[in-house]
Amino acid sequence: MARFLSVDQVFQTQVHLCETYGMNRGVRSQAILRQAALRPFDMAQTAQIHHEDLPLIAAHYAVSLVQLQPFAEGNVVTAFAVAHQFLFMNDVLLNVQEQQFVDKMMLLVGGELTVEQLANYFADYSDPLPVQL
Repeated sequence: MARFLSVDQVFQTQVHLCETYGMNRGVRSQAILRQAALRPFDMAQTAQIHHEDLPLIAAHYAVSLVQLQPFAEGNVVTAFAVAHQFLFMNDVLLNVQEQQFVDKMMLLVGGELTVEQLANYFADYSDPLPVQL
């Protein structure tokens, strides 16, 4: 069963990134943050989730955060971190450079990339985490 990030985990990710990169912390709307953070969970409830579906769910996290812009600053970098964190929580390692991902996210912001294309990108650049003994 897939593990999802809570609204607070998404918020704390943004707080950490703001402290790291010197951005302004702040939520534009709690309701929008909740909607962005829970949209992937809601989407996943309508279907049986399999391991191969994880990149699509990660893409929904990223798309939701980029499109809904719940934070005062840092929505794109938070989208990257949250997608990466979701995959990692579910034993998948995303092997992309930050700049590569930012370039993809800019295509998304500009309406030139769909959620399905982003999911395919995640699938192409992800590997299962090694099993810990």
